[in-house]
Amino acid sequence: MTFKLNRRELVVGAGAMAATLSSGKFAQAQSAALKVTHFGGPYQVLQDLVGAPFERAGLGRVEYEVETTASALAKIQSQKASPPFDLVMMSRSITYRAGRAGFVAPFERADIAALAGTVPGTLGPGGFGVGYVLDTFGIMVDKRQVTQPMTSWMDFWRPDLRGKIVLPAASLGLSIYFLLCIARTVGNGKIDDASIDEAFKKLIELKPSVRTFYTDPIQASQLVERGDIAAAPQLSIRISNTMRSAATVGRFTPNEGGPFLPFDLSMPVSAKNPELAKKYLNYILSKEVQTKLAAGLLATPVATGIDVPAELRPFMMLDTDKIWPIDEDYVATKSRDWTTRWTREVQS
Repeated sequence: MTFKLNRRELVVGAGAMAATLSSGKFAQAQSAALKVTHFGGPYQVLQDLVGAPFERAGLGRVEYEVETTASALAKIQSQKASPPFDLVMMSRSITYRAGRAGFVAPFERADIAALAGTVPGTLGPGGFGVGYVLDTFGIMVDKRQVTQPMTSWMDFWRPDLRGKIVLPAASLGLSIYFLLCIARTVGNGKIDDASIDEAFKKLIELKPSVRTFYTDPIQASQLVERGDIAAAPQLSIRISNTMRSAATVGRFTPNEGGPFLPFDLSMPVSAKNPELAKKYLNYILSKEVQTKLAAGLLATPVATGIDVPAELRPFMMLDTDKIWPIDEDYVATKSRDWTTRWTREVQS
């Protein structure tokens, strides 16, 4: 179908465009970009899988910045009145704490229609974050050094691994996840003050086996890939992507399983583009984009009905029966104390 415009319509249209340009509104609309953070590493694919097609679809322009959970939180705290980002990627526990402290705004289910096609828990507690991929925690190994399967979190205490492991530093939220894994193991499935205390005792015993404490997940992946160390607790998405590029790297999922870790996108209070942020969330939760993320990130999708290609399954952690939820309220009230104890008792 074709449409014809007469001369008067063209003149009127040109005049309206000129008025818009002269007012600066058109230039502002063209230059306004949605500022979104991610963790770097494998998450660089977001530009090609989400940002570029989002713009091609005429939905808006996206600019990504690499930030850790800690650095993103620090910036939205220090710049609360005029945050540098519209959406920040953070671990769920930190998202929840930031929301309760008033640094990120809650979403309503009505804001994001695509939530209807996602797994329970995609919208986090209090509505403070929307998980767009699921991760968990596992054991990353150099298969040349670790020939006996690591079937339990307690296998980090094995004599053959003495001096050959790394653990997350206290400044990294992964230290909390590892602590929870150990507490749940020694507590026979229960995480409470008693099992946390017992876990710290065990971690103190583990100190002679620890080569160093990593401050960035990328460091752990690089150390295992190079064969500098034998094993590390690591995020499953990081393990999957390293396995795809390095045949010497393997994964073990302990019988005790690992925590359910949605990585949230949260909107700082006073974000400059809240409506565009919601549009982006609906887009990234769509089945089409979730299918691309599963293949590109090797992450468990949050959208239901996603078919993971057979050739990718060996790299991915798909045994969801071994994923358990975190009590965010309990962690929120205890994590500061745990981080202090980790620094003083484990990392010192």
